[in-house]
Amino acid sequence: MMDIKYKGWNSLPVGKYEKIKEIIRTEQENTDIEVLAVLCECGVDDILNMPVSEVMRLKREAAYLNTPLNIKERLKYETIVIDGIKYKVHTNFKDITTAQYLDFQTFYKEFEKNYCNILACFIIPEGHIYNDGYDALETAEVFREKMPVEVAENACFFFAWRSRTSLLKGIRRLILKTAMMELTEKDPQIKESLARTRKLLMQQNNDIDGLAKSMRSLILNG
Repeated sequence: MMDIKYKGWNSLPVGKYEKIKEIIRTEQENTDIEVLAVLCECGVDDILNMPVSEVMRLKREAAYLNTPLNIKERLKYETIVIDGIKYKVHTNFKDITTAQYLDFQTFYKEFEKNYCNILACFIIPEGHIYNDGYDALETAEVFREKMPVEVAENACFFFAWRSRTSLLKGIRRLILKTAMMELTEKDPQIKESLARTRKLLMQQNNDIDGLAKSMRSLILNG
């Protein structure tokens, strides 16, 4: 008798989740059978050759796919262990390196495509700094294959929300500072430069805000 290998959001790996979403989006024939094959790690023919009663039992076990993921704004993970390797979750944006932040900015432009790369920007093997002494791209693949989607979704939502909040605070401080400078500075060139700076900062804010909204939409509708 065949059983579903992944019985809940807390065991379904990110890669399997992505595959299931792709099946649903492309509206393949026998979508439910394709999804069951992913959850059971078997071929579609194996499901098709099963008695109807067994297929119905598997569908009941897979019913959690119709329930929402438990997403929280407050991240409860400080470390994550995968295959015996401990990863530290970096939640303080003040401590991240420039390389981390630049990679994060690059990856979030294509969020869904780079989902696990975003995770790898902030979830790092313990004892390392970002991408030093290990390969962050390989780590992203480990997350795709082994990290439960419930853990990943909570982490990604937190990173997007935290980055937006941190950036907004920085923007408010910088805009206040530049506004005060304009009151005392009469040089037209400096005024023009300050105006360009505010415009760039606000654009960054809009980009981050759009990311947070896209992530929430993906989580709720995915």
